Amino acid sequence: MVDNASQDATRARVRELIERRPAPPIRLIANEGNLGFSRGCNIGIAKSTGAGSGAGFVVLLNPDCQVSAGWLETLLAPLERDVAATGPLSNYVAGKQKAELHLARIPTKAPSDWRELAAALARHNAGRTVETKLLIGFCLALRRDLLEKHGALDEALFLGNDDLEYSHRMRGHGYRLLVATDCFVHHHGQRSFASLAKTTRDRLVQESTDALQRKLEAIYGDGRVPSPMDLWDIEWFRPTPKPAMVSIVVPVWNNVGFTRACLKSIATYTPEPHEVIVVDNGSTDGTPAYLASVPRLRVIRNETNLGFAAAL
Repeated sequence: MVDNASQDATRARVRELIERRPAPPIRLIANEGNLGFSRGCNIGIAKSTGAGSGAGFVVLLNPDCQVSAGWLETLLAPLERDVAATGPLSNYVAGKQKAELHLARIPTKAPSDWRELAAALARHNAGRTVETKLLIGFCLALRRDLLEKHGALDEALFLGNDDLEYSHRMRGHGYRLLVATDCFVHHHGQRSFASLAKTTRDRLVQESTDALQRKLEAIYGDGRVPSPMDLWDIEWFRPTPKPAMVSIVVPVWNNVGFTRACLKSIATYTPEPHEVIVVDNGSTDGTPAYLASVPRLRVIRNETNLGFAAAL
């Protein structure tokens, strides 16, 4: 259990559990500050038994989840050969991991109690998996050998989008992601971050979203990143829109002093992405020489005065 400097009684409660529960042992890693979700997970991975051996598995589990009988066996069973990670079905999840999408094999009405639902899914979907482009990070089973070969979670993503990044990276390396439809984990949803003020939580998630977008742009090129549907079959990945490039067209004819003042004001008060295009309509004063001295300026030189509209 990795505690990211909780401000409530979490650590005390965990220590009580450690004292009362002889086996299997619970280990508490108490961070001095909130290092973020990805960093917290990576610390736990690095300090887990078998770290560095390339053998075994790691399961990342949010604290707002509850598991049921047989969950671990069914979740780990598909992790072999070209499968990088598996995830369970749940009541609070997106995409192909939604439990209601996999109830058709249950011969009677789905139980309302989640424990009974988990047992029914385990019986009727035994051994069945579904390939997906994305596994949601509330419960994620990972192969240790691939964590050590290709890296763990991206720590640039402080809160959220770590699962999108890892899913994309593993698929990029040629591995598959599978949903174990015979495994159900109850997820309360968003309780893990409830102690953060909504404005803070939204800001941190957006910062992680934008950080992932920059990483994707480095892979695909600026303006060439595939849509979220193409990448993960989702629509809710929304990076902060970039300001559009603005082309500022300035037609001039003589009056170099005014032109100089105009361009200086643009350079001083225009932080947005822009370009400046000066169309010189056959100036006969010092304008051509001045324009030639201004860096990063596009100049179109007409031999005669073609008029304002033609210059534009």
